[in-house]
Amino acid sequence: MFVTTFDGEAQYEDLINSFKVLEPEYWPTCIPPSFGQTQVEQLCKRFKLNVNKAVSAYRDYLDNSRQVPDGLQELLNCTKIIPCSSADCERGFSCMNNMVTPSRNALTVAHVSSLMFIKIQGPPLQEWQPETYVTKWLRSHRSADDSRTRVAENPKKNAKKDAFWHLL
Repeated sequence: MFVTTFDGEAQYEDLINSFKVLEPEYWPTCIPPSFGQTQVEQLCKRFKLNVNKAVSAYRDYLDNSRQVPDGLQELLNCTKIIPCSSADCERGFSCMNNMVTPSRNALTVAHVSSLMFIKIQGPPLQEWQPETYVTKWLRSHRSADDSRTRVAENPKKNAKKDAFWHLL
């Protein structure tokens, strides 16, 4: 009897093994000179990061594993956003379904993505400090009484409807 694996499962295993070269606890005792370089290159291509910068920083990281170089920090951050279980995915779908409703169907994909990121990864409302965002928003002249924007026209009254309403 033999067990077959799905392509997705094999790709997932490869991804996890590539992540392991970034963790010092998985490094061998005697580290060869090119250890992990291929995996770092694959990860950089996958996440569209600068390969040369990350590989150079990874070599520095191999020499001194106590401090993560700046050039490798971006790649390490990418490894932290991979959902660990299907529950994370389900939570994301639930969040999206709450946002994209028939009455809010005009949201763009970029806006939905931003709102979902804030909802899932953002701080609780009680801990959020909006002052810096509000001051930046106001400094860029985005306010309700900004005279440089187009003023919305007031809807004109329809005399025919007014006459009908008096009968009701």
